Amino acid sequence: MWKHIGEMLPLENYSIQAKNLLESIVQDYESVLGSIHQDTFYLSEIKKIRLSINSRIRKISDLAEIKNDHQDNFFTIIVFNEDYYELLNEELQNLELDTKKEGQFIKVFKKELTYNQLMSIVDDIENPYEGNKEALKEGKKHYVLKGCAALHCHGPKGSGSGGPPLNKGTFKHSDGSTYSLAYIITNGIAGTKMGAYGSSLKEDEILKLIAYIRSVTKK
Repeated sequence: MWKHIGEMLPLENYSIQAKNLLESIVQDYESVLGSIHQDTFYLSEIKKIRLSINSRIRKISDLAEIKNDHQDNFFTIIVFNEDYYELLNEELQNLELDTKKEGQFIKVFKKELTYNQLMSIVDDIENPYEGNKEALKEGKKHYVLKGCAALHCHGPKGSGSGGPPLNKGTFKHSDGSTYSLAYIITNGIAGTKMGAYGSSLKEDEILKLIAYIRSVTKK
């Protein structure tokens, strides 16, 4: 598992503290990662499908029933009305899933999860300080004390000024995952104003700072 993170962010560029932080995150949630079936990710994505029908937004559960047997290599979607088949199939194609129509049934073939998809499932639970009010206060304190709130940096509310915004839901130099943000906070970004704080922030302080940044992003 550590090898996969190394493929995404070169290990030779990590400080010792960054390596320790990321390794501890992976070790803490290795059991969680191992227990997640690939079905979970795609089922959740399929259930998010929404279709506009007669100027109304309809959930997939209004239009079809999803069946899953972990032993099969496909999901079965029972479409209540075949008029909805093309609309549903188009949404499934957008998820890059292979499908096959069999009467009123749609077979959706399961795919192996990429590492990024697997990490996206556990991303919200891998930081123990997410949603913790006291931790968010401490994270905000670090945000201010390290100069992140300054107008020449990310600004008091993360809206960006001299530095890129943090409250838009996307990040200029990161995919927004905990390990990516931890790497940047620890090591900084060469050629930018983003400094390295690995020597002045402990691991739990970095996680609290990330939790605060995420809370700003979600507003």
